[in-house]
Amino acid sequence: MDCCVYKIICLTNGRIYIGSAKNFITRKKSHLKLLRKGTHHSRHLQNSFNKYGIRNFEFSIIEFCTLEDRWNREQYYLDTLLPEFNVLKNATGGYLPLI
Repeated sequence: MDCCVYKIICLTNGRIYIGSAKNFITRKKSHLKLLRKGTHHSRHLQNSFNKYGIRNFEFSIIEFCTLEDRWNREQYYLDTLLPEFNVLKNATGGYLPLI
């Protein structure tokens, strides 16, 4: 089971981003590629990344889940943790292909 809900935390200010992925490693690489290019869909995450640098960000898996339960589990964490970096507040698979 590779499917999971994950978070990105800025260690400097404590703000977080919540997401889910079929493959965490692939999704992490996708986030980092966009952040390094300066084109991440979350303007607030991009601004913090630009200001504090990659060393101040941590990616971690919150929970492994089934593919069928992926959106429900992501929504639970969006509602519970109230992440500041998320543009969308609903777990819909928003911006990128379902990685």
